[in-house]
Amino acid sequence: MIYSISFNLKFLEHRFKREGFDVYIVLNDHEGIKQSAEKLARVLQKAHEKYDHISFIGYSMGGLVGRYLIHKMPKFNYIDSYTSIASPHMGSLTAEIAPWSKTAHEMKINSDFINDFDISEWPIQIPALAIQAERDL
Repeated sequence: MIYSISFNLKFLEHRFKREGFDVYIVLNDHEGIKQSAEKLARVLQKAHEKYDHISFIGYSMGGLVGRYLIHKMPKFNYIDSYTSIASPHMGSLTAEIAPWSKTAHEMKINSDFINDFDISEWPIQIPALAIQAERDL
């Protein structure tokens, strides 16, 4: 499962497909992270009907969507692994430049959304890897 807000991970999609994996890409529609997680949940439910093992890779905001899904929607504890790439887990300074966007508002440093996560609550049964970008806090 790749969740991406852009096509920056196209190379990864092609590589996984070449290796024989099925890849589902869900794009952000800027409705907010919770709404994006709900959309992703529908895709995951269908994928779980077909597959026993699901790995999640989220790029940028996609990592927050996956994190929300795992933290706040516990029925998705069948995800085998979680990877975030350049996700603003502690908030994003860049989010300050898009005040009209609900999603950007949620990603601001010290936003209610960011502050709602307690890092110690990570479900221990799901291995996690966060690849940090240079500008991440």
